[in-house]
Amino acid sequence: MRVVLTFLSMIAVAPAWPQSDDLTYKGVPLGASVAEYKAKLPDQSCHKKGDLEWCFYEYEQCTYSKERGKTYMRLPVNDIMACRARNSFGGLSTINAQAEFPDGKLSFIRFTIESSSFESLAAAATEKLGNPTSVINSTVQTRSGAKFENSQMTWVRTSMVFTATKYSETIDKGYAVLTTPQEHKRKLEELETRTKKGAKDF
Repeated sequence: MRVVLTFLSMIAVAPAWPQSDDLTYKGVPLGASVAEYKAKLPDQSCHKKGDLEWCFYEYEQCTYSKERGKTYMRLPVNDIMACRARNSFGGLSTINAQAEFPDGKLSFIRFTIESSSFESLAAAATEKLGNPTSVINSTVQTRSGAKFENSQMTWVRTSMVFTATKYSETIDKGYAVLTTPQEHKRKLEELETRTKKGAKDF
């Protein structure tokens, strides 16, 4: 079911502070090169178009081998589990992950997760980073009228911003974003520009 309506309310705020144990993805920190990222995450496919480089992982990549003729071959169970573990984040199997490398440096990773895994991810992040900088509770409503309580938690540090959201475009999926403060600000400005442009189109 697609979420169509959101009401937001901020319920907690805490100051940001420098942190030596910032989050990484399988030991790859923000600022790493594509080569460093790929060395730690060999299952992911990397691409380049113009100045933008990105790497991508899809859950199905761990289930089936590369195409042989016109048939995909299902991998052995042990290989599937090992692959998912190599690409997990916060102890969870991710549905997909996309990393972006503007200027050749890792600055943004977005993970799609199952909504049912949100609490586990939030608990792991709190164990690692302490209480979140902010918590936003919201009510989301599907097209059929069903309402669900959404939650978005954000941890802000000098060198990183991490956000975990329970519900995304659909109620069975959530997402998490690990990014640099600079890229976080740029994407917010980009969203604001698109929003203003869209408003003028009515």
